[in-house]
Amino acid sequence: MKILVPEETRCELLQFLTTLAGSNILFIGGTGLIGRWFFECFDTVALEQSDIDITVTGRSRPSWLKDRYGSIRTKFEVLDFHNNSSVSTASKNLSAYNQIWFFAAPSAKETFEGASGLSKYQMALSSASFLIDFVSSVAPDLLIVASSGIAVSAPAETNITELAKDAPQLFGVNDSLAHSKRVLERACWEISNEFEVNASILRIFSCYGPHLPTDLHYAFGNFIGSLTRGEKIVINSDGRSKRSYIYASDLIVMICLEVLRQLTQKVSSRRFNILNIGSEKSTSILDMAKVIASFSSYPNTAVKVLGEKDVAIGNRVRSNYVPDMTYCKSLNIFRERVSMEEGIASMLP
Repeated sequence: MKILVPEETRCELLQFLTTLAGSNILFIGGTGLIGRWFFECFDTVALEQSDIDITVTGRSRPSWLKDRYGSIRTKFEVLDFHNNSSVSTASKNLSAYNQIWFFAAPSAKETFEGASGLSKYQMALSSASFLIDFVSSVAPDLLIVASSGIAVSAPAETNITELAKDAPQLFGVNDSLAHSKRVLERACWEISNEFEVNASILRIFSCYGPHLPTDLHYAFGNFIGSLTRGEKIVINSDGRSKRSYIYASDLIVMICLEVLRQLTQKVSSRRFNILNIGSEKSTSILDMAKVIASFSSYPNTAVKVLGEKDVAIGNRVRSNYVPDMTYCKSLNIFRERVSMEEGIASMLP
């Protein structure tokens, strides 16, 4: 499986990395799936010497992380927000950075295996405390915090905007992850305000691409797994819930364009921003399953709808989880170049 990066996207990534020449970036949580997509996208760019240093943190170093991606140098530091000793050690080992990218989150595996709400909330509090202390000491030029559309709510048939006012239930048993995202969003805003740091919150919606788990509670990944194993694609619900799916390289280039916008816009005052990152193409779970099942190299795949009630596993069930991308478009950041059919093809053996 190889990530698909259109030529236009590659050119924008080249511009992004060229602008970042000389940067020293702390990529917290860069060992996750989105971090992997970042580096796989960067690996497709023929970059002249630019001396970019990226320190990646996580609980353990992943086997896929290389020491170099062209002229990008990487190194790894352990940082586990569930472990106070690890946080303390990392705070001493990590040095000055001009950008902090925060993408740490509870792992999908832990969430879908029943990680407690308290565990998620503790991680958010530990992360927020670390960010406050660290930003105050290193004074970066930019702070990027990855969040999610689950941080807010919207009426069932309404796409979710950045300024949606409805909040998750305060004491909802399946809303711990949503409130954890809100803790980090608030911390980002307070940090930006208190320390006059330029900051962006990125609410990332459903995404897909190579290496998406095929054995967890991701419908897209599970359906790909069923397809490649020659099994029926089984939809436990009625399949009518609405989603949208942004492909990996489109997701990455939009994030890079927001970083670039923050670094290059000529405004003298502090810049705080919050924006959705996702696809605007709404599709039902059933229609998405049918697209996956239609691949000619797996001609015998059938879709079976059980019609059962949606079950919440570590997160609230939403009948419509689609972002409103109007604001992102107004900033000329929105990109959706890879079709679902092309994206699925890149995930198949």
